[in-house]
Amino acid sequence: MQLTATYNISVYAMKSGYDNSDVATATLCWIDQQPQTEGITNGVANIRANAVLIQSEGGIIKVQGCDEGEQVSVYSINGSQAGSSVSQNGAASVNTNLQTGSIAIVKIGEKSVKVVVK
Repeated sequence: MQLTATYNISVYAMKSGYDNSDVATATLCWIDQQPQTEGITNGVANIRANAVLIQSEGGIIKVQGCDEGEQVSVYSINGSQAGSSVSQNGAASVNTNLQTGSIAIVKIGEKSVKVVVK
C-alpha cells in the first residue's frame, strides 16, 4: 500500500488601493517515515508520515521537514543530477542550474517528488 498526498500552494497579499504582491508558491507533501510498518487496524490504515515543504526560487530548491542528516538530491527530468545537500536542523537547500518552468525531481531519502522550478 502506498499513500501519497501532495498540495501545490500559491498565495499572495492584497490590500485595497495597493497592487497585489508577487505570488509565492510551494509544494507540501507527506512522506512515509517507515513504509514497512504500514498496516490496517480496524479498517483504518496507519502510516507514520512527515509533512515536507518544498519551495523553489531562482534555481534553489529548499526542503523543510526532513529528518536530520537526510540526503536531499535534485535531478532534472532527463535524470541528470542538478545538485544535492544533507539536511541540518530538518532543512536542506540545494543550488541547481535548472531553468524557471522546468520540472525537478526532488529525492528525499528514498522518496521522490516532482516540482516545478520557479
